[in-house]
Amino acid sequence: MIRLKTGVNAQKLTREGDAAAKFRQSTAIGNRTLSFNSMSFSSGTVLSYRMVVDNRYTKVAKGKSTLSKVLMIQAMVMLVGVLDIVFTLLKKEPLQVLAAASSSITLISIIIGELGRERSRVNLLKFYMVASSMGILGSILIGLGDFETHEFDLLKIAYVFAGVFLQIFSVIKTASLIGNMSPPKRAY
Repeated sequence: MIRLKTGVNAQKLTREGDAAAKFRQSTAIGNRTLSFNSMSFSSGTVLSYRMVVDNRYTKVAKGKSTLSKVLMIQAMVMLVGVLDIVFTLLKKEPLQVLAAASSSITLISIIIGELGRERSRVNLLKFYMVASSMGILGSILIGLGDFETHEFDLLKIAYVFAGVFLQIFSVIKTASLIGNMSPPKRAY
């Protein structure tokens, strides 16, 4: 408890007490800003100092978001290829082993790519790029084999072209993401 003195000291003490009360009042939980001697503070900043996020981190966040969308679209396109294999089996036709192998390699690589994207693992993203490229290469070989036998199926042609386009786009985005995730090279 504060004991009040009489005279000039009492006036000075009440002014200091009023300033302290105003300061406590302005720092209440609901009030985020303080005003103290014409300096303004806000939560998270001290004297207009702000943290600057490195451009690499924002590029990584955008790259991961874009790669997620590309992986989802690529998985949908691959499911069309898997449905083609299922319909071939339902018609009691012989299974094309290369088609089944390339589709399964690509689907597994998409799952690995998603894990690498979520966990920011560069090695998994590199494996995804190589394995999915091999799977798409198998799809291209199947398309060329069908082209030689003059068996044109519009669904297969669209599937191969969409797969190739998405693969090129995903390799570019994944390589960019890997470059941004890797630590910057320091010159010695």
